[in-house]
Amino acid sequence: MAFTITLSTPIAADPTTVFDLESDALVHAESQGSFAESVRFTSGRSKLRLGDEIEIRSRHLGLWFTLTSRITEHEPPRCFVDEQVTGPFASMRHEHFFLATRDHTQMVDVMSVQFRGGRLGALVLDIPGRLYLRRILCIRNEFIRKRAEAEQAAQGR
Repeated sequence: MAFTITLSTPIAADPTTVFDLESDALVHAESQGSFAESVRFTSGRSKLRLGDEIEIRSRHLGLWFTLTSRITEHEPPRCFVDEQVTGPFASMRHEHFFLATRDHTQMVDVMSVQFRGGRLGALVLDIPGRLYLRRILCIRNEFIRKRAEAEQAAQGR
């Protein structure tokens, strides 16, 4: 059984600024500091592009997890998608959209996850897993919002 989390975050910054922050592996790790996250990227650059892979190691609920995902779609500054290659889930697809409005960018996350363990895994992990992943995304989105708005203000826009 799979589930999908959808979050929408308004950010008072242009789509390019938000996209650049959201697709930077080092910013991602910084946003998840409370989970002792570290990242490795295959490209040698932190700003991810189509085909790049990122390995994320982090501590959640007292356990260490490693997830490797690949950028499978990349259309700056409109959207990008990363999908799990190896990791704790049976499958994971995370779509990132950056929708320009008159005075802000609407950052939309659509994360589809399937837990390992078939029906039993889904039954045990569905609600707590969904809530925990939503919390992680909310923490990251708030970090990106603050950082993007600060950068936008510094640029005098």
